[in-house]
Amino acid sequence: MQKRQFPHSYVIVFFLIIITTILTWIIPAGEFNQITILTNEGQKTVIDATSYHHIEQHPQTWQVFSSIFDGIVDKIEIIAFIFIVGASFFLINQGKILDVAINKLLKITQGWQQKKIPLIGEGNHLIIIIFMVVFSIFGATFGMSEETIAFIVLFVPVFIALGYDSIVAVSVVFVGATIGFIGGVTNPFTVGIAQSIAGVPIFSGIEYRIFLWFLFTIIGIIFVLRYAKKVYKNPKLSLVYDSDEYWRNINVKDDEIISERADWRGWLTWILINLFMIYELIQIITINQMNTQAIILICLIIFNIIVGIYILIKYKKEIYALYLLAFTIIAMILGVLIWHWYIKEIATLFLVLGIFTGMSIKMKANDIAKTMIEGAKDIASAALIVGLASAIIVILQDGKILDTILYATANAIPENSKFLAAQGMYIFETIFNFILPSGSAKAALTMPIIAPLCDILGISKQLGVLAYQLGDGFTNMITPVSGVLMGVLGIARIQYNVWVKYIWKFIIFLFIMGALLQIPPIIMELPGF
Repeated sequence: MQKRQFPHSYVIVFFLIIITTILTWIIPAGEFNQITILTNEGQKTVIDATSYHHIEQHPQTWQVFSSIFDGIVDKIEIIAFIFIVGASFFLINQGKILDVAINKLLKITQGWQQKKIPLIGEGNHLIIIIFMVVFSIFGATFGMSEETIAFIVLFVPVFIALGYDSIVAVSVVFVGATIGFIGGVTNPFTVGIAQSIAGVPIFSGIEYRIFLWFLFTIIGIIFVLRYAKKVYKNPKLSLVYDSDEYWRNINVKDDEIISERADWRGWLTWILINLFMIYELIQIITINQMNTQAIILICLIIFNIIVGIYILIKYKKEIYALYLLAFTIIAMILGVLIWHWYIKEIATLFLVLGIFTGMSIKMKANDIAKTMIEGAKDIASAALIVGLASAIIVILQDGKILDTILYATANAIPENSKFLAAQGMYIFETIFNFILPSGSAKAALTMPIIAPLCDILGISKQLGVLAYQLGDGFTNMITPVSGVLMGVLGIARIQYNVWVKYIWKFIIFLFIMGALLQIPPIIMELPGF
């Protein structure tokens, strides 16, 4: 008898679209009026919490199919980002650049495997801890989310070569960044916007959020290490052992890769990078004179001149291509932190990386184009699942039931007890995050309701921000509506049901922890509360 297969991720999401469409016939349509307010982040359009009213029903029919088109259009930035990053990394994989990095890393960590570290185990596990802390810091400080997509293609083959699987790689990058995002120490996309709308001093209460970040990071590392140790000891216990065959097959030996040094094309990429940075430096100095951005650019130029020349002269072309990858990641981090780059700028950066990598390893122009087209084809399923998931939101919005769900859920929050109200706000934000995982959009929708409720109950608005902050994060790791989650899983070739099997207990544990962490600000006098 043939074993019954679990539905594909596309099938699961499409059934959710159908269910959502049916709900537009059942749930009364309604909406809030919108108003514009001035916040620390500039003007923001938010809802008027007292303006909810019923409107004519907008049941969806054939939109069950057209919403997919609208969902793709709505998430076109993320989809384009996935296509470009996927195409660039496919070229890097074809050039065996990552294999060089993997083999070098394996040689460096070879001696670690025999060492035992208290509470950790094999020395290799230390790599998991280091990178999870790094990505958690990124999530907590500048709100890394969509950017994790760019790292998945890099980290999956690395961790598989180290003896783990694609789930461990995704956990290190995506879960690491998400738990930091939840901690939200200085996260401008969640805490920053929510505090501005609530009228709370920007980034106040940071002491408690640092504690939350530390706690969640430790819990996340313990959770990932438990699974990683099991897979490291017996790879066949991996939940994705069969599907990871794709990644295992792309690794080759170091001596099959290294060849000659870069030629004039490699030097040309180095010259172009320096010329671009010098041009940008002149622009900055001309407009703003010498400032922090100019100083950072000067440091980058000096670094690229010294290190770039050294690598081009001493090492082979693959090592220089690996340097280009490292330089790109450094530029991306600085761009996000200093220049406030987002998807467009990061995608452009990786597009240039793909082209320059092809040039540096002596690929012809036609071969670069063909390889990147193949990469786009290879990543297409991961890109399209993002648009498919977004169709659920499109149905809710076009069916005019999103505000009704928001209004009904908010009214369920009890007002006769500070403890119950705090938990009610937290549960409200958590449930709503299943439907709308965008932190900034949810702040604009929910904080105008939460802030006045805090005033009615006589509790700090900071507590309302905390309920929003914690409710916004945990379900980002499991909701199929999240374009980032579905994009990450698609790139890593992990089926959604497999990921749910891996993560659901962790989500429940974090949810309980979040509920408990609502209590100290009520019973104790904490800074900012």
